Amino acid sequence: MRVLITRHASAAMKLATILDAEGFKIQLEPLLDIQFNRRPISLENVQAMIVTSANGAAALAQSTDERSLTVLAVGGDYRF
Repeated sequence: MRVLITRHASAAMKLATILDAEGFKIQLEPLLDIQFNRRPISLENVQAMIVTSANGAAALAQSTDERSLTVLAVGGDYRF
């Protein structure tokens, strides 16, 4: 079976690796290009952070070295 993957490039490659191992024929056609605005963020007076996607969590992790704040998210347990 042939599978068309339209997710952004890094997510597409991860999924393609999994599906390829299962015997699927893969066609990659990413429709998005995720680019993070890498700049420091101020966390002064912040008690917790909310992220709404794995991309949001990755962007947050790249924007600060702070690792003691609570982060609320929907989904799996990710480590960045």
